Amino acid sequence: MSTKTTAPPTASTAIILYMRYGRMRLTMSELATELGLKEGSLRNLISDEKCAVPTYTEGRNRYADVRAVGDYLDLRYREASFAVAN
Repeated sequence: MSTKTTAPPTASTAIILYMRYGRMRLTMSELATELGLKEGSLRNLISDEKCAVPTYTEGRNRYADVRAVGDYLDLRYREASFAVAN
């Protein structure tokens, strides 16, 4: 019999982000806050095409979809939970 360790079920981070900001997209400042980065560092990652969260532009402004941000943060949580369990 194998032992399978999984992370406990959690609310979707995308839902929490939507409830926090009240819209389906985050500005670069908000995204930087959620990722724990400075906005300038985030913009450098985007320019270097190394940002883990996809972003898009509308006019002259850049945004990230809360679903993409939530998926990324949920993935990182699961990876960290798995690493601790092993």
